[in-house]
Amino acid sequence: MEFLPTLRNLWQKYQIIDTDVLVIGVSGGVDSMVLLDLITQIHPVEKIMVTHIDHSIRAESPADAQLVEKICKKYGTKFEGTRVDIEKIAENEKISIEMAGRMVRYSYFEKVRALYQARFILTAHHQDDSIETILINLIRGTRLRWLSGMVERQDALLRPLLSFGKAAILTYARENNIIYNEDSTNEDVEYVRNRVRHEILPQMEKINPMIRVTLSNFSEYTRELDSMIEGLLAVHLSGDSIREEDFLKLPNLLQLSFLEKVYASIHGGTIGLSAGNLEELRRFILEARGGTIKELGNLRLEKRERNIKWYWNF
Repeated sequence: MEFLPTLRNLWQKYQIIDTDVLVIGVSGGVDSMVLLDLITQIHPVEKIMVTHIDHSIRAESPADAQLVEKICKKYGTKFEGTRVDIEKIAENEKISIEMAGRMVRYSYFEKVRALYQARFILTAHHQDDSIETILINLIRGTRLRWLSGMVERQDALLRPLLSFGKAAILTYARENNIIYNEDSTNEDVEYVRNRVRHEILPQMEKINPMIRVTLSNFSEYTRELDSMIEGLLAVHLSGDSIREEDFLKLPNLLQLSFLEKVYASIHGGTIGLSAGNLEELRRFILEARGGTIKELGNLRLEKRERNIKWYWNF
């Protein structure tokens, strides 16, 4: 599969035109540097906004920012960079460094997108990333939709390289003399993703050499199943309330899926939502008396007159 024809088809699929502003998250690593090189070949460079976040974890991270800014000058793209203390954020929020990094990245990308009125945020996630995500979610415990891996498009987020594996990206970088920096933390197995990449997946491949294909097929299956569930729940999610008796008629799986989608409709996603949180919301509906309220993050559920209403918790 060739990169440029695939990307041009993607541009047609989502009707991306030359006047659309695109934000590209570029770390300085091989994946995002290849993505940037490819996008400059199919989209006007003056409409490309490159963003970079220095997480302040590695001593060499300032060099990444310098490289990205230098490459942006070469291509003629705009550049927006910022520096954050990700370890401090993780400590304050009581979350992992990986989760803090993801939270800060998408928040900053969205800020830049709004600032430049961009249509899409592009990231360099590829097929291997999606497979690793499936395994990580499975190990940690998750719900169905997160076993489907990454999706090509999620609202304003677009992953143009998702159909390509890491090997293809490395080959492109080598053949096209793409300059990039190696991230030393990619070898640190203290990070869950690296442990999956360097230790768990290789062991699985010894049992099933086609495990990556198997997991990709599994992700398609779970995505179709989740789509079917969403269709079954569509009638209940069309407004901002559901009759208690209609909720009680749903099987347990659909009750939890319904609450998951209600939460996502308020928060724009399900980051930070646990299986325990969902069960907590379900118990509220099943057990709480009328006229009571349950809050979870920005979500407020109100139980009144045999109706369950949800809205933003100001």
